[in-house]
Amino acid sequence: MTETTEKSREELEAELERLRTNRAAVEKVAPAPSTREQSPAKPADYQRGKQDTIRVSLSGEEFEIDARAPKHIPTMFALRQNDFETVLRNLLGADGLDRALKALEDEDGYSDFDTLAEWVGDIYEKAGSKNS
Repeated sequence: MTETTEKSREELEAELERLRTNRAAVEKVAPAPSTREQSPAKPADYQRGKQDTIRVSLSGEEFEIDARAPKHIPTMFALRQNDFETVLRNLLGADGLDRALKALEDEDGYSDFDTLAEWVGDIYEKAGSKNS
């Protein structure tokens, strides 16, 4: 014959309190990380970084060019049509174009187009898009 023992009210309340305490301790544990937090970090290929810029100088003036700009289709079309103003505006931006033209000027305010064309060639060479 099996003997059934009933717990007293005090024992039941003590056990209930113990369970509540354990449950509270479990709830205080930090929640599981979200799937976004668990996913691996994206490689540097997907994030813009310093490797995506070309640094060039012209007569002591420093320029930082987005490495994608020389290969950008509108820039290439402008280059094919020998529209250097549009090419430079696409590469340097309006402010950069003004700075480049100012850097090319001599003491009398004149600038040499051949120097500008050679400099654009250097930019394309650094970008890896210059034809040999």
